[in-house]
Amino acid sequence: MTQIIFICRRSPDWASLSRDYQQGLKIDDSRYVPQEHIPGFPKDLPRLIARWNKSKKVDFFTFRATVAEISQQSIRSVPSSISLEANDPRLAEIVAGHPDALIYFHDDDDFFSPDIAKDAEAAAEKGGAFDVLVSPLPRIGLPTYTFVTPEMEPEFVWGAPTPFHFRFQSNNYGLRLGGGIPAEDLLKYADHVEASAFADETKPVIRYSSKILSATIKTPASASLLQFFFGRRARLLSLLGRRTWRDSYFQDFVKACDTSALPADLDWLRRDSDKVIALVDKAGG
Repeated sequence: MTQIIFICRRSPDWASLSRDYQQGLKIDDSRYVPQEHIPGFPKDLPRLIARWNKSKKVDFFTFRATVAEISQQSIRSVPSSISLEANDPRLAEIVAGHPDALIYFHDDDDFFSPDIAKDAEAAAEKGGAFDVLVSPLPRIGLPTYTFVTPEMEPEFVWGAPTPFHFRFQSNNYGLRLGGGIPAEDLLKYADHVEASAFADETKPVIRYSSKILSATIKTPASASLLQFFFGRRARLLSLLGRRTWRDSYFQDFVKACDTSALPADLDWLRRDSDKVIALVDKAGG
């Protein structure tokens, strides 16, 4: 069976932040505010989180910690998989010890199929050797849609089919080192935007899967959405007496993420999505 290695991109330690917040301890902003500038990332994140915590039934840090744990549960369901952080000092050694592994970079709110190894082997048997396996990617949220390409012929599409923004999307690309991807170039594929640009230059062999092997979710706790709930625009609309996203988004999210249409072979996706949907419902109250 193909060895699967999951590498989580850098993220805050939400579990310890949740624990400290619930104990009433002072939390230094540096524990969750990125040191480097990220385009579109709110500059006043601590204030936005403070406003979330005053208005929601699940505090922000606990919300994010719960989603991260659901993601980890999903990864632990993949048989014999290895899960690492991108900054783990053992990374190079472990990857070198598994030269035939399929490697997935992901964020702390991503999900994976427990059959990912079996499906990767089926793709290789059908089309021959490859450097990157790319699959359809459901983006769960408001709205929910699935990233697809014409080469995929996807077996199922959740929501509207949507063209890729880049060659790779979020966590839908598995890397096989050797051949077109030397081991020393692994971390150049960590970010899907940079990975897409790098692949355009280096031309690795890409195989497209028809099966959904992973998913990502855009919860109301994403940094970009916090600005709509608690930023200047939201305050202005509130003063004007208009309904804001904050008033309805949580309920609309729950309605939009209905998992009843998912087929039986995507039970893993229903399971993980339903857990997050229940959390959103609880937080919005």
